[in-house]
Amino acid sequence: MHASGRFPVVILAGGQGARMGSPKTMLTHSGFPGYWLAEQVRRLNALAEFGVGSIVIVVGHHASREMAAFPLLNLIPNPNPSLGTFSSLQWGLKAFNTGAFVLPIDVPCPSGYVWQRLIDNTTPDTLAAVPIYEGRGGHPVLISPNLAEQILELDPTASNSRLDRILATLPAHQILRCPVADSTILRNLNSPKEWLAAEL
Repeated sequence: MHASGRFPVVILAGGQGARMGSPKTMLTHSGFPGYWLAEQVRRLNALAEFGVGSIVIVVGHHASREMAAFPLLNLIPNPNPSLGTFSSLQWGLKAFNTGAFVLPIDVPCPSGYVWQRLIDNTTPDTLAAVPIYEGRGGHPVLISPNLAEQILELDPTASNSRLDRILATLPAHQILRCPVADSTILRNLNSPKEWLAAEL
């Protein structure tokens, strides 16, 4: 993986949002105007100087509604979202011919320095870079072009076809676990209570 330049971003937004009670892409909050997906994209677009490049959003169970609501965003529908998040990751990576950051829709965009640290600390041997806060890994995860190729070859229905399990099998010298000082990387807004309490 090259340790410079800009990397695209895959936002994973193909889930049902069952625990939230509605599509997470279309949540609203007093801290910003409009829908959450548009706010995530706005925040990411503001991080170009930190290595954040073009953005694709993989949608699934609510694709028709989301594509109507966000006609100006680069949405990719997962034709079979019931296969799960890993299949959405594969659809997102297919959009690019290089490595990419991966960010779930329910993880608020971390500060620019997180993205830059992941890029700056990779080496040509790095297959993936994971931010670490107080010993716990979070998002975004930076996936190298080589690892992206491996992911695209996997059967999304296989029990080991999960990004966390793939990362756990990588040799220690090929995965960067990068300490950061931003706890946002660990956030996971899954319920209405968590959403309403979030300071976004």
